[in-house]
Amino acid sequence: MNGSRIETDVILSGGGVLCVALVGALDELAGSSCSFARIAGNSGGAITGSLLAAMEASGTPVAGNLLDLVYRMPFETFSQTRTHRLLKPLTEAYNLLRYGGAHDGSVLRNWLAGALAEFDVRTFGDLRLPTAYGQGVPADRQYRLVVTASDVSTATPAFFPWDGLRYGCGPESQPVADAVRMSLSVPYYFTPVRMRDAAGQVRTLVDGFLFTNYPAAIFDPPAGARPPRQLLGINLSGIMPHDNRSVHRVTGPLSLGRSLVTSLAGALDSSFIDDPQHVARTISIPVMECGVHIMNFNLTRNDKRKLIDCGRRAAAGFLATWDFDRYCDEYY
Repeated sequence: MNGSRIETDVILSGGGVLCVALVGALDELAGSSCSFARIAGNSGGAITGSLLAAMEASGTPVAGNLLDLVYRMPFETFSQTRTHRLLKPLTEAYNLLRYGGAHDGSVLRNWLAGALAEFDVRTFGDLRLPTAYGQGVPADRQYRLVVTASDVSTATPAFFPWDGLRYGCGPESQPVADAVRMSLSVPYYFTPVRMRDAAGQVRTLVDGFLFTNYPAAIFDPPAGARPPRQLLGINLSGIMPHDNRSVHRVTGPLSLGRSLVTSLAGALDSSFIDDPQHVARTISIPVMECGVHIMNFNLTRNDKRKLIDCGRRAAAGFLATWDFDRYCDEYY
């Protein structure tokens, strides 16, 4: 790669705290002359993507700065419960039964809102695409960031800010942190987010992984057209059902319920997860090798370093053989 900036659209998979590995890959890409035009992400990828989009919108260099921010991110506070530690199990059980999730996610949401505000980003209106990046993009989709969620009231995926008006919130008024909070509502762990749609009906939204943990096709151009700029994906491999298609025994109602959720998880991903066109442009990070649990919010600095190094190695290996023009010649 030469010294000029390479405009890039990037798609980030979800993966709980393992999203730290995405930062290592993005830092490697930024250090290799990539700038980021549009970013799509789910769950942990939505957190990372929102910070990345805010930095790009404010003109803050990504290389080094995103890394520093994630090292300072207080993961250990995100699952805190406002109660005495001895009562925590009881409080979490009550929250689960009463609200549908053990933790309300407000600490994470408020931290993210504060971090985005440091870059003067509050609503999606602050993340409008520059005119040069928006050419050929429908007017209602001209935003730097797209966040995925799952609408379990209608059994459909939701993409914000694209679908915001359907839920009674326009891009200019919808806080980015609120959309990200929806995207990371892991069922039973964080409470679902409930919103009234444009018709006044209550919708319940949870983590986007139920339909698409890795929205690889979200920025695909119309059939026969070439992508307007470099298009890459970063996927945390080994954490979704389609990564390991083992046989699960169903012996009763509880195991049946688990199998049904597992079968649904990433439902839209299964249609293109093995598609050579998407595989060829995807940086796959083997995060399970790091020995860090997907929901371990007590990350040590060493845990973060291992994940970041894993992401950096995966990106460096990918870039060593990547040629976007050759890719387009083969697939477009």
